[in-house]
Amino acid sequence: MKKLFTEKPLPIFEMRHFPNEEWFQTDLRQVCGFLKRTNDKTKLKIYIEENQEVFANLPEDAYDLLAVMAGIRNLKLIKQEVKAEGGGFDMCKAIKEMLRDSRMEGEQEGRAQGRQEGRQEGRQEGRLKGQDEMATLSEKLILADRISELLKASTDREFRNKLLLEFGLA
Repeated sequence: MKKLFTEKPLPIFEMRHFPNEEWFQTDLRQVCGFLKRTNDKTKLKIYIEENQEVFANLPEDAYDLLAVMAGIRNLKLIKQEVKAEGGGFDMCKAIKEMLRDSRMEGEQEGRAQGRQEGRQEGRQEGRLKGQDEMATLSEKLILADRISELLKASTDREFRNKLLLEFGLA
């Protein structure tokens, strides 16, 4: 096994923490700069705007590297949609589309959650209203000495509705 694997130094650096991105003379400069700013969206936005010419037509290998290194799977999913006329890929357009999609998903989730909460509130209000109506009906029947009708109203919905109408509660 030792013959297959010899010990050799392997230089590794983390692009997010590389202090001298300007040393790169290729699109690795923008990849490194992008990755360094992924934790601060304001700085990232400014960096992309300052380098818009490069990011608007990023070579495929740089685009793919960014997608993997930044952990943005959606970049791979929309890759063909953001193909630039110059043969590269428009990272600016890709980010705008991802933001738009995220916003739309958030809005849909918010509407669904709002509807669910509205249904729950409506059910709760309905229960309380029903309880109040039944309590008032019970009180009126007891005061009118109509106890047998109260017992029947507790099990017979049609009869209960008739009494609610009779006492002006429905």
